[in-house]
Amino acid sequence: HTPRLEEALDEKDQQVEAMREDAEEKDLLIDRLREEAEEANIRLETLAKECGVREEEIARIREGLVSAHQVAEVEHLERVESSEAHQQDSQRAQSELESQQKELEKARGELESQQKELESA
Repeated sequence: HTPRLEEALDEKDQQVEAMREDAEEKDLLIDRLREEAEEANIRLETLAKECGVREEEIARIREGLVSAHQVAEVEHLERVESSEAHQQDSQRAQSELESQQKELEKARGELESQQKELESA
């Protein structure tokens, strides 16, 4: 049972690590998209001024960018919450593993003690 349990726990740890890496990659992507949106906003303002676009149109375009930014922020928060839930699952699995390892060590100690008793008998 022990090798299978450890193998299953290793597999769970690998899955959690893969999810954590995936969340980090998505966070980096969100950050990059935010930077691109900010740069696009700056370029848009520059072009708008150069083309003589009225202030009302600039305000309308800004509202669209703010909405897009808010959507990205909500998606980011959802990913963070999901990542935190996975981290909690991982911590619970780790605690369970540690508890089971302590039980295994205790059982090993008892077995060794019994073996010594048998050998001395």
